[in-house]
Amino acid sequence: MRIALLFLALFSLSSLIAQDISKKIEIGFGGGLNYSFMSGAKQFSGKQIALPGFQSGLGAKVNLKRNFFLTGQVLYIKQSTKYSSAPSTYSSGATFEMTSSFSWMAMPIQLNYLMGGKTKNFFFGLGFSSRRLLSAKEDLQTTWSSGAGAVSSSVSDRTNDWNIFSTAQTGMRFPLKQGGSILVLVSYERNISDLQKTLPTNPYSTYVYDDSFAKLNSLSLGVSYYY
Repeated sequence: MRIALLFLALFSLSSLIAQDISKKIEIGFGGGLNYSFMSGAKQFSGKQIALPGFQSGLGAKVNLKRNFFLTGQVLYIKQSTKYSSAPSTYSSGATFEMTSSFSWMAMPIQLNYLMGGKTKNFFFGLGFSSRRLLSAKEDLQTTWSSGAGAVSSSVSDRTNDWNIFSTAQTGMRFPLKQGGSILVLVSYERNISDLQKTLPTNPYSTYVYDDSFAKLNSLSLGVSYYY
């Protein structure tokens, strides 16, 4: 009889713990679109142009006490930016456009604070994202006064394999009747570590500008479902 009561007590306790965990931890998936641009490149004068990209992956949401919750994800991120040089870059009158493309495996983590009166469905969060570079490429289009030429080159040997990005996000939480929630959010990310390992040895022949100290900025709109 005592053994039966002990098993019953353990079963009840395990059920309560499982219910508590299910309320605190939600898993899910999501994705979105991003626009990325460079800032801080110093070697040449010109303009930076934002280009579209996307991200998708899996995540977890941990509901903490009071108004806080954590979000953590594993994402595939594709980003692209463009640099257009000024006409006076070379004495020969040549100009160039360079499109940089990056593919990352990212693991962002954010601590979020819920606001908005009784419902508390508006949130703001800060965090960081560790990223592993999967591929990087630069496509260049060089134009001379007498004609045009195109050159393609890979920058995977000059881009850091690992990087850390600071992140900030804000958005709305939509609780679902059957449990779980949908998050609609706007995020901003910017790299902390240098984007490149080393500078090119001869920038006049490789047609690249100094982006060792450049910052890769990204603004994204995403939707995530947690259950």
